Amino acid sequence: MTDATRSLFLDVAQNVSQKEDAELSAALPHAVARARAAAAHWDFGAPSKIVDGCIAGIFPAYRDDDLNRIRVAVVARLALEHSEVEDRLPASVLALYPSFLDRVARFLANTTGRTYKVDFYCKDVRYALGLTVPCGLLQIDLRYSIGPKLILREFMRSGLPQMSCDLLPLVWGRWYNTHLDPRDMGEFNLGGWTASFCRIGETLELNSAVRGAAGASWFYDPMVSQISPELAYMRRNQISSGAFSFYLGDAPHHTKNALYASRIRQDLYAEGKYLPAAYLIAWPRRRLIDWMRSVATP
Repeated sequence: MTDATRSLFLDVAQNVSQKEDAELSAALPHAVARARAAAAHWDFGAPSKIVDGCIAGIFPAYRDDDLNRIRVAVVARLALEHSEVEDRLPASVLALYPSFLDRVARFLANTTGRTYKVDFYCKDVRYALGLTVPCGLLQIDLRYSIGPKLILREFMRSGLPQMSCDLLPLVWGRWYNTHLDPRDMGEFNLGGWTASFCRIGETLELNSAVRGAAGASWFYDPMVSQISPELAYMRRNQISSGAFSFYLGDAPHHTKNALYASRIRQDLYAEGKYLPAAYLIAWPRRRLIDWMRSVATP
């Protein structure tokens, strides 16, 4: 963290009264411990919900404007006083932190007088605590698990026993979970995608207990590769290098995201020719690392 970024975080963190400061300082350490314990829960927002419960417990009479101010100040305090990354990180990831933290600090400074969107608040709590790590275009949550029920369900759906036999031994452990942040999409292209997964591969090399990297999205749907071939690399590059694909199903938020900014997908959906669905792609550690080395070595 640069001095300028630290100063910006401090300005945001201190946007509280003396009484609020004392109450937050006393209560946050306990909330942080509980939020860390909840990081592996299937609910991505579990840590932020615990932090929010702490805020509500301290300030039960506060309404939207004051709650927004306190949330912003709390995220800044978490970044300054409670950030801790449990895994070893390669130089390529550590090099991202100055600009990454600067972006978070500037966002908080600009959010003080505006509504703090729930999705961004969930992400920023995780960033500030070190539960989610920047890898460029993609971020990784450090604690994630793939349930055996998902694999068995895919086996029943696809009838591919070899896939289940290959992946079932890997579910009993920790994975990285990949996701995008819509506030930072400047590298949303093949180059940015490749660079992110190379950093994830390097991180896996340093943390042998992690089984691999997995992510779920509408753009992993095989149909997307046909409808929007410019996005095909997002699925193709993983599947062609040993990743597994699991059907998760359709849902309103997947439909909303898939149809956003695409007239072609909108028209096909309206005609009943395309129903957006989410897929999970799980890339086992050895296969991802092998791919990463092949990309790094021409």
